[in-house]
Amino acid sequence: KTFQFGATLDISGFRGGTKTLLFARLRLLYSSDSHVLGAKATGTGTSTFPSQGVEIESTGTAGTSTRKVEVVRFHPTPPEIFDFAIYSGGSLSK
Repeated sequence: KTFQFGATLDISGFRGGTKTLLFARLRLLYSSDSHVLGAKATGTGTSTFPSQGVEIESTGTAGTSTRKVEVVRFHPTPPEIFDFAIYSGGSLSK
């Protein structure tokens, strides 16, 4: 698929110890237009993201008509306030 804009991000530097990136929230800024967005993980230990949700596909036939329905239900995500805040389970220092 061809996209109007693109960037390559090596996310291997985000790993700490045995932790792995589980999801990424991507946000388009300064645009009220709809855009198609694609993402691919690159870097050490990022060959696959874990499951991001459940995809259900169903096909039904009645007479000569066949219809196919696809639904994707994503796993819950953290509240959007975390897009603009730092959270620490411990303490923060300047």
